[in-house]
Amino acid sequence: MEALQAIAKRKSTRSYTTEQISDRQLETLLFAADAAPKAGGAEGCVHISVIQNKELLRKLIQAAATAFCQGEGYTPFYGAPTLLVISGNNETPYGGAGANVACAGENVLIAATALGLGSVYLTGFLAAFSVAPELIKEVGVPEGFTPLAGVIVGNTAEKEFMEKEFKVGRYVNYVK
Repeated sequence: MEALQAIAKRKSTRSYTTEQISDRQLETLLFAADAAPKAGGAEGCVHISVIQNKELLRKLIQAAATAFCQGEGYTPFYGAPTLLVISGNNETPYGGAGANVACAGENVLIAATALGLGSVYLTGFLAAFSVAPELIKEVGVPEGFTPLAGVIVGNTAEKEFMEKEFKVGRYVNYVK
């Protein structure tokens, strides 16, 4: 799939099969994240924790449910079998940790679409870390990094992705 086609087909997927993504697919997603632009070109400014452990995913869901006063059945990960917790280095030049994480996350979303996988960019689940800060270590976030976003990935249980129509100019103004 070409890059623009993957961008046009990308959507937030909220229904997944229980089948885990392959190691090869995961490697491709991590390569895409690493290839993202980085503020000041700094290496090591983004850390990704790959969470495929069902018990840890359950703990994160429970903590997020508590943070949002949600009861049983709260599903911030929509049943996706893989969560990538993307953390930014607190010492990133130019205050670019958030931008670095966002760029890495977007690359993962586009790569997932190109691989035929579903995905969603998430930030709400991060509230789990304020309710249960011990989960930061359990997730594997290194000292000096802050979790800023996540991407869930999996085999979609939804129908085929539809390409979006390109509508350049709708939210653009030109100053020449």
